[in-house]
Amino acid sequence: YLNSPNQKEAALEKYGSADKWGLAATRQLINDWYFNASTSNTGDLASVENRLITQGSVGFVGAYGTKIGTNNSKGGNTVFLGNNTMNVFDPDFVTYCDTVAATTAAPYRGNSFVLGFYSDNELPAPLPMLDNSLKLDPTDERFAYSYANAWTFMYMKTGKENVSINDVTDELRREYRAMVYDRYFKVVADALERSACMHQYIGCRFIDNCFKDEYIMRVAGYYCDVVTLNYYSVWQGDPTLLANLQRWAGKPFAITEW
Repeated sequence: YLNSPNQKEAALEKYGSADKWGLAATRQLINDWYFNASTSNTGDLASVENRLITQGSVGFVGAYGTKIGTNNSKGGNTVFLGNNTMNVFDPDFVTYCDTVAATTAAPYRGNSFVLGFYSDNELPAPLPMLDNSLKLDPTDERFAYSYANAWTFMYMKTGKENVSINDVTDELRREYRAMVYDRYFKVVADALERSACMHQYIGCRFIDNCFKDEYIMRVAGYYCDVVTLNYYSVWQGDPTLLANLQRWAGKPFAITEW
């Protein structure tokens, strides 16, 4: 966390090195404030004596989007080109996730101070995800698999030979969106299992259009050990929604912001 010049200068003047600052900060968190865990991406703290439990954060579909030129993120939540299409149906996405997990998660295998791993952050889930995928350009190789899967889904669901976008209903939109997340979670969970099997998969920090949908939450609960969500714009959680989250996912959930 010694990122700003002023922080770094002050810390180095007082402690001498980032590692010594990390050791002091760790001891303060444990002994004075009774912490037993830190958040993700706390490299300076996690590397010191492995005293605090920590979580890793691994980019899968966001990083894959960057690789193929579709990641259009500018803030905390993840945004993609092609009508905000996640390229989870690409065959290359599977091999990419295996490579990423092997390089970022596998080194922590056997480390009992690592609770588990988040994947990506605040991924998109617009209700018209199906409509958007049906309108993709099939000649653009970046979206060919997403386009083909959307139209195959429509044919399988309607049984029509000449299915059209006019046959899309809200129920089909919800089912398709859940299918996209089923594919995402399966690929990521399998990759993490192969590389860091002892650690928990602690979700992708959903935003509200994800975690307020029963279909998506059921899919998340099937693959994740803990479902994580970022719950904004309320002073106190809605008791009915919180009860539904537990019932839909069937797994513990953690509010990671705010």
